[in-house]
Amino acid sequence: MGLNRYFDFTRRQLWFVGLLSATAVMLATFTFIRSHASSQQAPPEYAPITTETENNYEGFFQVDINTAPLDSLELVRHLGPVLSRRIVEYRQNHRFDSLADLTNIPGIGPATLEKIRPFLKVSAE
Repeated sequence: MGLNRYFDFTRRQLWFVGLLSATAVMLATFTFIRSHASSQQAPPEYAPITTETENNYEGFFQVDINTAPLDSLELVRHLGPVLSRRIVEYRQNHRFDSLADLTNIPGIGPATLEKIRPFLKVSAE
């Protein structure tokens, strides 16, 4: 026998080692296939945040324009770094009472306000 050249196994021990090796290979194959098989489940749908103020607009996140830092405002669609910086500079001297106050900032008109309205909110403080 091949293994008995190097080890002194009985026939019974050789069968046991062979059975144990075959079982290990089958379990490893099963584990590999199970861990790499992808299920066809659809990703979960997240409900958007809705606001009860100002026309029930919907967005996936809302930033408070009175307290949000500059980098958070820059993430808002249609704002960018220039308008975000203007908002931060404006709120150093003024407080936003409503989203309509954003039209006081140069570069934000009624059309831009309607585009960014779903992503912004004004704190009640």
